[in-house]
Amino acid sequence: MSAKLPFQLSTGAMYKHPQFPSLIATGVVAFTSILLVALKFWSSSATPKVKILLQDEIKSARQRALEYCFNPRAVMAKGYAKFKNEVFGLDTQDGKMRD
Repeated sequence: MSAKLPFQLSTGAMYKHPQFPSLIATGVVAFTSILLVALKFWSSSATPKVKILLQDEIKSARQRALEYCFNPRAVMAKGYAKFKNEVFGLDTQDGKMRD
């Protein structure tokens, strides 16, 4: 007679089956991996945490973008003077932050 498959065994016999512990371990590893990947995506921010040039002077992102559009050299000079060797962002007309 052929051997029974794990789902055909009684509960007690299934726990004693040699493959059962490895199935549990595989399930735990898979679940943990999926959980860690999901947490990584949910915890990461969509925007970088950098200081935005002119944010304390001009509250509107559109107005900051227009300031950069019409006077880019002065805006960049102000940014380099204010932030020196730090990374900073600024709003542009295309809606993206430049650094």
